[in-house]
Amino acid sequence: KALLADEKGEKEVVMTSLQKEKEELLLSLTQETQEKEEKEKKLAAVTQELEREKATLEKEKEEKESVVTALQEIKEKEGKLTEFIQELEREKATLEKEKEEKEVAVTALLQEKEEKEEKIIQDSEEKLSFEKEKEEKEVAVTALLQEKEEKEEKIIQDSEEKLSFEKEKEEK
Repeated sequence: KALLADEKGEKEVVMTSLQKEKEELLLSLTQETQEKEEKEKKLAAVTQELEREKATLEKEKEEKESVVTALQEIKEKEGKLTEFIQELEREKATLEKEKEEKEVAVTALLQEKEEKEEKIIQDSEEKLSFEKEKEEKEVAVTALLQEKEEKEEKIIQDSEEKLSFEKEKEEK
């Protein structure tokens, strides 16, 4: 019974640890998703701002005599936007990869937890079966000992009766 209690305690410790790891991973995933969403909002705001700036530059280009200067400014800002978009896309890809890896890790931990629970249940069932079998054997041994004791008492009683009969026979 102490072994069963120890195993149950170990199971609870493992379960608590796995639950805590799961919660920490899920919290981390939530935080990373929020960061990703914030970066995407910033990208949208920067894109809108750059689109407004581009429209202004195009209007200035029509008004200015120097078409080349205006086009060069637009190209520079588009290049920066492209670089910024590429950087955000790389960060997004990295975050998605990390998220997938963490999801795989969580799935593996849950599978491991489930396997450990099944093993604990199986071990408990085997132990209970062994205990039941042991109790049944103890009952059988007790019955055999009782039967042996009764037979010994009968033999002693028969021997005493025989001795008594022999003694009476000698006296006669």
